[in-house]
Amino acid sequence: MKKIIDVTETSYIHLFLNNLIFTKNGVKIMIPTKDIETLIIENTHLTISIALINKLVDNGVNIIICDEKHLPNALLIPYHKYYSVKNLQNQITWNLDFKTKAWQLIVKTKIFNSLKILKTLKLLNKENEDKIINYSNSIVGLDFSNAEAHVAKLYFKLLFGEKFKRSDEENFINRYLNYGYSILLSYIVRSLCNKGFDVRLGLFHKSYSNNFALATDIIEPFRCLIDLHLYKYIKSNELLSFKDYKKVIFDIFEEFIFFKNENVKVSKYIDLFVEEILVKNNFEKELYFERIKG
Repeated sequence: MKKIIDVTETSYIHLFLNNLIFTKNGVKIMIPTKDIETLIIENTHLTISIALINKLVDNGVNIIICDEKHLPNALLIPYHKYYSVKNLQNQITWNLDFKTKAWQLIVKTKIFNSLKILKTLKLLNKENEDKIINYSNSIVGLDFSNAEAHVAKLYFKLLFGEKFKRSDEENFINRYLNYGYSILLSYIVRSLCNKGFDVRLGLFHKSYSNNFALATDIIEPFRCLIDLHLYKYIKSNELLSFKDYKKVIFDIFEEFIFFKNENVKVSKYIDLFVEEILVKNNFEKELYFERIKG
């Protein structure tokens, strides 16, 4: 299994013979770059060599840079990674019909994945299940009826209680969720870049200030996996400190779900979803997962 490397407690990291080198508590540590899945840089005073950055990018490492609050602030995206510009050329020509079909599938997959989570946790009665399914069936065009928002409101109340609101910045749950979502976004950005897509050109999200518009679209069906992870910690009465939670959040991407009659890692599920919807344009397929460990 590839490693998640957090270089908080060092001031300098560099490359030597294809290894990431840093010093911790006076001890020199060497990690082969080919064994690294994600590098998290939380120390705002850290110095990193350009040679190391280039090597990590070439190896497809997910590089996340945090701000002074230790929250993800930037991602390093490869400029040249994909062997063909075919997917980018297709992306530029996406018309309203394509975007509408893709967005509908994204929203429906999000709704049914959320439904699976609630069923797995035994939080769903027949009445609420019927409500969610009816909302899904009511989606037309780009979902101007806002079925997704109605489902999300019900979903979060069932998951975290009647008083829970995603807009409440003082609620610690939202702090944990937002961190998890930002890490999830980085994995989706990497998947899209590896397939040659420009993450600035979205399907539904079109804000001029959003440099990850396409990833912001694709993230929707996967958010519930972060929700499930946090819910389990809260219910086990073993809620970790925020510092510890930031370490275990990466476990999600190594967990298995049942998708298309096989067990796949969450990180692989992301790649398969992107492939089906944006490369193969399979809008008639069901892309939600069948089962997940509760």
